[in-house]
Amino acid sequence: LTVGQKLYASVMAIFLVFAVALIMFQQNREKQFKIEALNIRLQGYNDHMAESLDTMEHTSFGIMKKYVAMHNMPGLRVTIINTKGDVIYDNMTKEQYFHLFDGIVMDYVPDVSLQKIYYGCPGTGKSHKVKGLTEGKDNEKVVYFDQSGNLIEDISTIADRTKVTTNIFRTTFHPDYDYSSFVGSYKPVMVQVQDGNGNDTDKEDLIYDFVPQVFTNAYVRAWKSLADESLTDAKKQVYLIIEEINRGNCAQIFGDLFQLLDRKNGYSEYPIIPDAELRKYLAKQGLESNRLKLPCNLHILATMNTSDQSLFPMDSAFKRRWAMEYVPINLDGKNSDGTDSDAKNYTFTVKGVEYSWLNFLKKVNPLIRKATDSEDKQMGEFFIKENISEEDFKNKVMFYIWNDVCKDLYSASRLAPQFFMRDNEGEGRENAFTFAELYGAGRFNEEENSYTEPSDLLEGFITKYLKLKKIEATPDPNAEQQQAPEE
Repeated sequence: LTVGQKLYASVMAIFLVFAVALIMFQQNREKQFKIEALNIRLQGYNDHMAESLDTMEHTSFGIMKKYVAMHNMPGLRVTIINTKGDVIYDNMTKEQYFHLFDGIVMDYVPDVSLQKIYYGCPGTGKSHKVKGLTEGKDNEKVVYFDQSGNLIEDISTIADRTKVTTNIFRTTFHPDYDYSSFVGSYKPVMVQVQDGNGNDTDKEDLIYDFVPQVFTNAYVRAWKSLADESLTDAKKQVYLIIEEINRGNCAQIFGDLFQLLDRKNGYSEYPIIPDAELRKYLAKQGLESNRLKLPCNLHILATMNTSDQSLFPMDSAFKRRWAMEYVPINLDGKNSDGTDSDAKNYTFTVKGVEYSWLNFLKKVNPLIRKATDSEDKQMGEFFIKENISEEDFKNKVMFYIWNDVCKDLYSASRLAPQFFMRDNEGEGRENAFTFAELYGAGRFNEEENSYTEPSDLLEGFITKYLKLKKIEATPDPNAEQQQAPEE
């Protein structure tokens, strides 16, 4: 062989050896990182256990989390590696893995969004819908905890429930609501004075301490529930409910918590550094205190009346971080599951005669929409909660119609054609009435020099202007039947 051929053969032999070695290395690497799709490596198991983990290449993080929880080994350590094999976190305890790693996604898929605003006209059942999603039909979704935070399996066995907490936290925004009302602040509190042995005495002392509010309470409960291996995934869910979210200054109330609303895999994508007092409180609770991030089991649900004239409109950047669900007016008397709605049988009474509430809404809502050039002021089927009397109908329904719809259409010199508080057909001033005329002597009729009584005005509005029919009595099937005469 020539020198060139020998050199070529040598190079090819080296190349083949290198190729075989590369293939073997890749196979070994694939075996070593068999669960690299999970980005975790578990230490502290024997070879048999490690081999069983090799088969979990396509397993989700949630299943792996359950697998780790099931084998409660004190010496377990977790290493987080990226797809290149670089060690990101090393020698983590199981608790640190559960708390800190963003990639943990529970297999349990809750039927409630992480962040959603339910909005619509007043009385459409927004709060009722949220209550059903979070509590269930018969409170079956409510999870109870004792004063120490331990699960109460059977709440019926607890006589004194004053110190019992749940997985549901509720608040209502209003114009004076602020960050400290939402998160917490230092306040003067009374504490028991202890003797030299650490026992409580009869004396109390005044100190200043951080008092957590609804957000912090929900946040702490969510992280503790997530780390509690005795809870099922369904019982780990925690709900923070905000009623009337658009009535408060959301920018002021949320402050830097606004950044936490950006979520990835259920967790806040951009953690924030808490204030010193909040950091100290979280440390006392045994939670990570150097940063705040929402966990994947904390749901924030809010309601919003579109008819409310908010003092502090929510900006688009804030609303963009929420899922939105419109709750429509439903006048067919059916729930979403096809069952009869409670509102189907609601009635109101005028001069001793009962009228259907839903039929009333079918008549009056188009007039409201025409008068306001908007759908927002219409009334929903749950604007009333039960059968109501004539007095309640005037104070609740007629006052709303006057104050929110018709008042600006009425003046001493001008009556807009859209004004519809009338006791008879026609557009003249003679058949119009104000809310105040539903009380006292009623409406004074100048041409006749007489008064129309308040109850007659209301009856005329219902029967003559809206042309609403009264509810006919249902025949009693058990009524005594007439016998045919004997021949």
